[in-house]
Amino acid sequence: MSPNAARQIPDADLERVRVSLPGLIGLSRSAAHLSLNPAGIRADQSGNYLSSFRGRGMEFDESRPYAPGDDVRSLDWRVTARTGKVHTKLFREERERPVFISVDVRNAMFFATRGVFKSVLAARLAALVAWSAMQRGDRVGGQLLGESASLEFKPAHGRGAVLRLLQKLTEAEPVPPAGVAATMDDALSRLSRHARPGSLVFVISDFRGLGESGATSLIRLRRHCDVALALISDPLEESLPRQGRYRFGDGLREWLLEASPGASQIHATRFAIRRDRVSNLAKAHGMRFLPCRTHDDALAVLRRSLSLKPVAGGTVEAELPLRDYHLPAPVGWWPPAPGWWALVVLILVSIGAAAYLWKRWRRPTVRKLALAELNRLEREPISSVEKVQRLSVLLRRIGLSTAGRAEVAGLAGQAWLQWLDRPLAEPRFSRGPGRLLLDAPYRPNLDGDLDELFGLCRDWLDRLPDKVLEPARGSE
Repeated sequence: MSPNAARQIPDADLERVRVSLPGLIGLSRSAAHLSLNPAGIRADQSGNYLSSFRGRGMEFDESRPYAPGDDVRSLDWRVTARTGKVHTKLFREERERPVFISVDVRNAMFFATRGVFKSVLAARLAALVAWSAMQRGDRVGGQLLGESASLEFKPAHGRGAVLRLLQKLTEAEPVPPAGVAATMDDALSRLSRHARPGSLVFVISDFRGLGESGATSLIRLRRHCDVALALISDPLEESLPRQGRYRFGDGLREWLLEASPGASQIHATRFAIRRDRVSNLAKAHGMRFLPCRTHDDALAVLRRSLSLKPVAGGTVEAELPLRDYHLPAPVGWWPPAPGWWALVVLILVSIGAAAYLWKRWRRPTVRKLALAELNRLEREPISSVEKVQRLSVLLRRIGLSTAGRAEVAGLAGQAWLQWLDRPLAEPRFSRGPGRLLLDAPYRPNLDGDLDELFGLCRDWLDRLPDKVLEPARGSE
């Protein structure tokens, strides 16, 4: 379509006849729903795709002089013969897959009677595939088949490679024929030389002019690459009106078509031959075949077609074949799963540990009994002298229970007080408030000294070592 004709179209309909770079960039969000994975991947350890090479599954990287220890099977005989020195080949793993998108932008693609121009649908398909490949980390390259020549882009990583392809698609316009026209067979021959083994190749075209050499190039390309053929057509190309006069134009020229049943039949037969040839070629050699009409949605076409796995011989099966499901037998409650046994054991151990700790905390130790009796003695309404006497008896009983009768029974007077001073940092029994145990009968007033004595006894009980807290049997 000429620029003058494009300016006469309302902006709302302009996207139906011409593509814009913002519109193609906006398809990147929709491309996230596509999956370009080839079938047959069994592991995802060294990359996203199966190797397309025989043998070691490695790609040749470079040659270098032979070093002791190199594998003799990797000798590069050609470089060795050319240089006169032994060289060996180095290989590297192929971790990503080049995606090569060939788009037909010849004049016949700038046509439609319904939906969008064939060139617009082709550009949208190419943009969706390119964005999906980039989002998976693949390299994106392309080819534009024009009216007079074809242009190839080497696969590259990143957003820049995609934008370069999309920019060229937006610049494509119909041009008047000049000189020798480029043929599709020549473009496919160039494509088979540019696409590296292991690539995913999309050919988006109406496949006008596909000859034997072009089919041979596709077959040769399929031997080492995954190939998808997207045939774009308009309903008028499939079937002409049976009668009437119709006028067509491209903004510069106009044609008058007088339809008849005979002409319609010939036109439909020619299109069916072209469509069946592409379809049969794809089915016979395991290529994907994507029939697209100008009123179809590009994303829906790709999602529907890429979910099928091409099989040589003309059959197409789902990439994930669904089989009838079978419910497992009901799970009985006995015997319990190992996890339930572990839970029961854990509960029993927890109960036993809690019971042991509770019993240990509740058992009558010497310290607990002594503190209880000391508090009870302090509250009793008796004379101070009698309290001191009972306190002395209580300390003696504690000493017999903790240290034993042999060590404590023979102690009296100053020696007894010195024995009580052992747990303390200072001799507070023999030289402090503890002397009241010996001097109580001889002091006129014991109230103030008695409070200090009970405090000293509590401090003494708190400082007893843990190993002497177990009560001794037969002590009195």
